[in-house]
Amino acid sequence: MILDVIVLITSILFLMASVWEYTKLKALETGVEDETKVIRSKVMETRALKKENRIILNKVREELARKVSVKELDSLIHETDELLTGGKSEKKVHVQKVKG
Repeated sequence: MILDVIVLITSILFLMASVWEYTKLKALETGVEDETKVIRSKVMETRALKKENRIILNKVREELARKVSVKELDSLIHETDELLTGGKSEKKVHVQKVKG
């Protein structure tokens, strides 16, 4: 009789421990799924922002192309080349090498 009670109590304790472990694992899985959903939503938001930024950048480029004349663009390109090459454009360097 006492042995049956001990076995019954032990069985109930093991059952409770199993249920507790199961609920703990489910909670962890749910937490991981929730984090995955959050990450996916952040990725989608980032992609949407990138698309919006590309659209805005293209509009700015189009607007600049309309406002800036070809002469101004050529002078800006020339100035940029001079800054990048230290005051000598690539064509001038090439001509100097051929002459020298």
